[in-house]
Amino acid sequence: MLRNIRNMNLKRIMKYIYHSASVVLFVFFAISVNAQSKVDVVKPYEPAIKDAYKISKMPIIHDTATIDVQFDYEIQPKPFQASFQPERIKPAKLKGEAPSLLERGYVLGGFGNYASPLFEARVHSLRSTNYQWNAYFQHESVNGKIKNQYGNKQFAGYSRNQLGAYGQRMFPAAVAYANVDFLNRKTYYYGRTLDVPAEDVQNTEYEKKDMAAQPLNRFALQMGINSTHMDSSHLNYKLYARFRHTNGRGDAKEDKTDIGADLDYYFNHQFIGTSGEIHYIQNQGMFDTLEHIFVDFNPWLGAFGRKWRIQAGVNTTYDQKTTDYMFYPDVKLHYNIVSFIMVPYFEFTGNYKLNTFQDIIDENHFIDPSLYVKPTNQKQIISGGLRGNVSSRFGFNVNVTWKDIKDQYFYVDASADDHVQYFGVVYDNMRHLRMLAEVSWKKAEVFNVLVQASYNQYSLDTLKHAYYRPVYEINAHLRYNLKDKIVLTSDLFYKGERYAHDWQNGDQKMKDIFDIHVGGEYRYNHYLSGFVQFKNILAQKRYEWLNYRLLGFQFMVGASYRF
Repeated sequence: MLRNIRNMNLKRIMKYIYHSASVVLFVFFAISVNAQSKVDVVKPYEPAIKDAYKISKMPIIHDTATIDVQFDYEIQPKPFQASFQPERIKPAKLKGEAPSLLERGYVLGGFGNYASPLFEARVHSLRSTNYQWNAYFQHESVNGKIKNQYGNKQFAGYSRNQLGAYGQRMFPAAVAYANVDFLNRKTYYYGRTLDVPAEDVQNTEYEKKDMAAQPLNRFALQMGINSTHMDSSHLNYKLYARFRHTNGRGDAKEDKTDIGADLDYYFNHQFIGTSGEIHYIQNQGMFDTLEHIFVDFNPWLGAFGRKWRIQAGVNTTYDQKTTDYMFYPDVKLHYNIVSFIMVPYFEFTGNYKLNTFQDIIDENHFIDPSLYVKPTNQKQIISGGLRGNVSSRFGFNVNVTWKDIKDQYFYVDASADDHVQYFGVVYDNMRHLRMLAEVSWKKAEVFNVLVQASYNQYSLDTLKHAYYRPVYEINAHLRYNLKDKIVLTSDLFYKGERYAHDWQNGDQKMKDIFDIHVGGEYRYNHYLSGFVQFKNILAQKRYEWLNYRLLGFQFMVGASYRF
């Protein structure tokens, strides 16, 4: 290294001598030239500085000395002993919603045109985990007159009274219940016909005392017990017994006793179950007085998955009168495409339907008091459709149903020996196609809308028309709750293209029925409220049955009180 330093110093000295000699020679040369020449200056002196150029390369020192660093290390793992003491967490206390105020009962009363009083009263138990009970009474009647098809005023009233009680007792794994009910109803035959020419019906006004009435008294008693198992390892059951006595005008009476059971059990993602019922009917004072026994036995097997559910079984009925044993398939298939947004379904079944005196007189109050209607054999019922909920507020259902029915009954004008309009029945085999569409929209408890529309097509063997069965039907319901203070409701009904049969004039096309009801309730406080109702606000002349005009415009005002 010392040798390198000496060489560098020597080079610097030689370079210094070289530059010094060059400067001396340059000065000497300039003096000699100036001594030999003359210079004439023709313009002022302008000094100029030449551009300076920097050396772009930086000096680099190459170090020949290298250092090789080497070291060794090792990790010796040792467990770290940490101490942890869990602390007790206080349990969270979740408070449920405060139970709504529950009263002991209520009374309701109202009065409307056509001298129409209304009264209701109900009392019931308060909250209890052991038992519940309630008792009720209802009365409504109409005492007004209407104009019949001949333009004459006549009494067209009715009355209805109902009294009953219900109770149930809760056990750890079952609920036992019983209820008793009594109904008294009187309907007047105010329809008039020209079947008897000697009666001057067209020019006669009929008072209440001139009217024949159809009184009805019904006493019903039911008791049973239902299981309440929450898990699937137990047999679920429903056991019940019912008795109903009905008597009408004259000697018409019917006693009906039912004993039944529903059983189902879950195992290995499958359900197995059955339902059975024994019906014993005894009637008198009718066209067909008899003691009749029917036995229903309907076993089934069901399975389900995350998106589908299927149930397959048979419906069987034994008719003791005809000694026939009917079998019908019973298949139900439901498939959930997207979280109940779209659920297609399909059902294929059939049944043997009993037509009791109570059922028929509830459907048509103006039947012949001694009328007996034989059972209806619904041989095939095929139904399919699509239902779902587009959102939490909007729901829909589209359905198509086809029925093949044997011995379907139809109401017709019954021949009579007086001027009163009675109804009997005729029978025919029918194929019935029904297309139904339903939409509903609900916003909590504030605004509810439900609209249902259907189209019906009937095919008969001998009759020309399916009497009193409409081709078009529309029903709509609207309810609006304004801050739980004012509640408004509206209902719309439409029945289009119906036919009736008159023994003198044959088949007649009846006018369409279009009806609008509007109601309102004002809740003064939690206990007291008032209401008003308007029915048939278009005041149309409507006929539900041949020669029986319905009431015109009706209104009612009233109040209710909770206690």
